Amino acid sequence: AGAGVLTKQGSVASIQQGVYMPAGVLGYAQITAPQTTITTAVDVTGLTVTITVVAGRRIKLEVMGLILSTVSTDGAQVAILEGASQLALGLFACTVQTVTPLSVILTPTAGVHTYKVQAARNSGSGSITVNAGATFPAYLMATDIGT
Repeated sequence: AGAGVLTKQGSVASIQQGVYMPAGVLGYAQITAPQTTITTAVDVTGLTVTITVVAGRRIKLEVMGLILSTVSTDGAQVAILEGASQLALGLFACTVQTVTPLSVILTPTAGVHTYKVQAARNSGSGSITVNAGATFPAYLMATDIGT
């Protein structure tokens, strides 16, 4: 049997062979409390997902959160990693609290993969905070977006 999509038009059902639909969210992690006093690259506690990937699937990893510094001229970075391998990096000016949208699309090998978020100060002298709360969580989401 091959992959396909079952559709129905009127009273007739049919299968479209070879169509691989997105499977949706495979993993999601969020935090609702800030992580403070970040200067060097550190894992953001709680923003790790472990997923099982099927061969040939495209996966979108997405991070969203808020970042700020104790010094308004600092720069910060947010990264998505698998182990020590950096998959995506976003650089942000900390003149005000800043939204950190960051995503990457990849086709990993079949099997189990663990992804995490790191944050760091990349310029300046202050301390970085990954800000989060009950009404504004920071999150890491892994989504199967198809083939």
